[in-house]
Amino acid sequence: MKIKSRITEIVILILIIVIASIIAINVKDALNKSELEKLSEASDIAKTLDESINVENAEQLPEEEKISLAKGSIAVIDIPSVGIRGQVVEGTSDAVLKNYIGKFIGSADPGQSGNFCVAAHNNIYTEIFRNLYKLEVNSEVRVITKEKEYIYLVKSVNKIQPTQIEVLNENPNLHEITLITCADMAKTRIVVKGDLVSEKEI
Repeated sequence: MKIKSRITEIVILILIIVIASIIAINVKDALNKSELEKLSEASDIAKTLDESINVENAEQLPEEEKISLAKGSIAVIDIPSVGIRGQVVEGTSDAVLKNYIGKFIGSADPGQSGNFCVAAHNNIYTEIFRNLYKLEVNSEVRVITKEKEYIYLVKSVNKIQPTQIEVLNENPNLHEITLITCADMAKTRIVVKGDLVSEKEI
């Protein structure tokens, strides 16, 4: 009887956890939509990391809206076509990726020759790269620094194994960007690569 009672308790506990998770996800989605409506009316939507947004309805993001860097940020990555916008800071530690897009240490800076490599979460914390998988070849990726705006054109979107770290390799003859996020419960990675096609002073 004790064993049956304990099994019943475990089943009930699991059900409570599942229900709580579903409620939390629904609440978070509702808050994200509410935040988007507020930010769409603002003149400056990237003052702080908390204003970074990820939404299904990418058409609601004005492409020409003023974007500014938060203190300590290297750049802002803005991809209106899939509703991605976030502050970029140095490093890819857990602490960084909880709130930011992380730049791989040692990779090229925006606009430089080589490989500007960044990563972000898509299903926890800020979910900045939630829609990264929706990017298509020839989509534009805007990277805004304090001095310049760079436009990269997507050349490939692939799903790879976590061990395929060659995607981070540098080619000094290229000016490319690599964006990475997890997929399939962290068993695989989505990797988007693009080439620099233009830059302008801000």
